[in-house]
Amino acid sequence: MCFQPEALRLVADAFDAVPTTFGRLVLAACLLRRDMGLYVCPLASIAYGYKEVSLLLADMHRKLLGTWLATTVDRQIADVQSYLVSINEDSNALAALILQQRSYDALLPIDVDASDRRRFMKTVGRALRTRRGTP
Repeated sequence: MCFQPEALRLVADAFDAVPTTFGRLVLAACLLRRDMGLYVCPLASIAYGYKEVSLLLADMHRKLLGTWLATTVDRQIADVQSYLVSINEDSNALAALILQQRSYDALLPIDVDASDRRRFMKTVGRALRTRRGTP
């Protein structure tokens, strides 16, 4: 799909401000309204249209997941841990809470295939357990 260059730049700039790929997945997931099946970014949507921005963000979300999954497991684990440290002083407690709730499943795009879902869940779970201090 071909998106407006200005819309692409706005979205790319917002995502580029996040230092980890895992953090970018979190950002994309935060913009996803699962109940509606749409991504919502009010300011970008006003400027470029809700449908275009939703499609752009869905595309970005899928590409981010692909980028993350294309790295080694060790890099994925390091990325998750860097994200946790960057957002919370007590990253071990945060890791334990996320692991307990398995809330990281909500970070995936709606249309992710089963094998990518399994790989993501397994690696993020491992990263959280490692951060928490359990193998």
